[in-house]
Amino acid sequence: MEAHEPNSEPSEGERAYKFAFEEGVRALSQQEGVINSYRTRAGVLLSAAAVATSFFGGQALDGSGLGTFSWIAIALFASLGVALLGIMRPGRIRNVLSPGGGWEGHAAFVARPSVLIEGYIEANPKVPLALIYRNVSLHAEERWEEIERRFVRPLDLRFRLASTLLIAEVAAWVIEL
Repeated sequence: MEAHEPNSEPSEGERAYKFAFEEGVRALSQQEGVINSYRTRAGVLLSAAAVATSFFGGQALDGSGLGTFSWIAIALFASLGVALLGIMRPGRIRNVLSPGGGWEGHAAFVARPSVLIEGYIEANPKVPLALIYRNVSLHAEERWEEIERRFVRPLDLRFRLASTLLIAEVAAWVIEL
């Protein structure tokens, strides 16, 4: 991997690594969007659950009081709230590329410019641009896989659980009424 001279065209290798780098950045950006989408949908689901509980709970209180299925519905609402708060709470999704080539922290959407400058651009000996693109691209893929495993999949499971709990809660209220 040879570096090109200033004011010359990038080599084919540099262009290929730059393409891989851009795809890695795009994948991480899309993944961040997925996580933010889960958090937004969790807020909407929590609002829907609150409306359902208020409506059905009010109906139950106007009648003969809280029966067995009313208490089941209330427990399901509480469980749903816990599951959704697990989605909506801020997570530790931050990371930087370390000068030694490894990653520090938990998960990443970006590499800090100062770390890239010190560890690659101003390193002695100089690191070729193609190698910088290559290393950052490979680390971006590792981070994508880690974020998927540690954040996206658990968020998906919690969201599915919360959705199921909402359906069960509404069913319990309907049975009670």
